[in-house]
Amino acid sequence: MKVKSDPAGRLCDLLQEARTHSENVKVRNVWAAVFKIAESDTGAILRMLSDMIQVLYKTQSRIKDLKNINHDLFLKPFANIEKLFSQINLDGSWQTGKRLLDEPTIYGLQFCSDRLSREEKVSMVNHDEIERIQKVS
Repeated sequence: MKVKSDPAGRLCDLLQEARTHSENVKVRNVWAAVFKIAESDTGAILRMLSDMIQVLYKTQSRIKDLKNINHDLFLKPFANIEKLFSQINLDGSWQTGKRLLDEPTIYGLQFCSDRLSREEKVSMVNHDEIERIQKVS
């Protein structure tokens, strides 16, 4: 798996993984699986969600800084993502959250990721390479 170094790409990867979970599970279960942490570790789940929200705002800021694009068009997918994060109930059903992560939202993030990676000259990092480096350290 390649890890994207632009914020839109990282956000998109996490949200796409969240989308794979059934609507019938709790929000807690979804985020714990995405972050690979224990479902009972509420503090860690909330910290990771907070980090994702920061990535969301960082992505929006970078999109707003781009020249010669239709900012309204590129920022459109963020409305659903903001709704997703504004309704966090870890013990609620994932159904509403999953529906907010529809195809247009994900495609919009993919376009943002593509544009940011071209503008900022960021590179893709292979996850296996990261693990190899961590083992050597």
